[in-house]
Amino acid sequence: MMRQCERLALGCAQLGMGYGIANSAGQPDRRAARELVRTCLKSGIRYFDTAQAYGNSESVLGDALEGSETARVISKLSPEVVDTPANIRGSVADTLRRLGANTVWGMMLHNEGQLDLWDLGLGDALLSLRQDGLVKHLGVSVYSSERALEALEHPAIDLIQLPGSVFDRRPLKAGIIKRARASGKTVFIRSVYLQGLARMSPDDLPSSFAFAQEPLRVFAEFCTAHACPRDQFA
Repeated sequence: MMRQCERLALGCAQLGMGYGIANSAGQPDRRAARELVRTCLKSGIRYFDTAQAYGNSESVLGDALEGSETARVISKLSPEVVDTPANIRGSVADTLRRLGANTVWGMMLHNEGQLDLWDLGLGDALLSLRQDGLVKHLGVSVYSSERALEALEHPAIDLIQLPGSVFDRRPLKAGIIKRARASGKTVFIRSVYLQGLARMSPDDLPSSFAFAQEPLRVFAEFCTAHACPRDQFA
């Protein structure tokens, strides 16, 4: 079980703000966040995904980790901090301060559009941070398979994060997982539970998600017929 958990990551957006379609409780307090993070560590989970844009998630996570030597934290550069190398370096320094760390295991671009700024100074600034040991791995969080495949060809990018779930099979159909493995790059699949939607009752969906009622009903019936809990199947 511990070895299986090593392949899991805890998404930490909700540690810093009220996040998630199925979230009715809002942002957890620091005590609950600390208990969650430490339970993950005890279970063998080593990856923790946060971002500069996730409210105070970085500081909450840093407090909960207490300088853990086994945790591998991935944060994301705010899309608003891409103007000068000094500001980029300063924003990463702020991330390290909030995490209480000397280096961050992974720093990603928060959205795929930032890839277009790589050759306009953003790339040089990030490579300088990696060379100085403040960042170990560089990556990008994308939405489309096309940008994921583009990132796989980028020599400086080690990490790619993209959505994938029982309702979104694009990473497999586009061969992204296979190509990443062949090139020695790491892929993080996000939104596996679709912010909790995959575990909700079709009848409890907000009106803005009425389009998901029928697919969710089919998914629920399938899992019931095969005696497989929806969260495990997801």
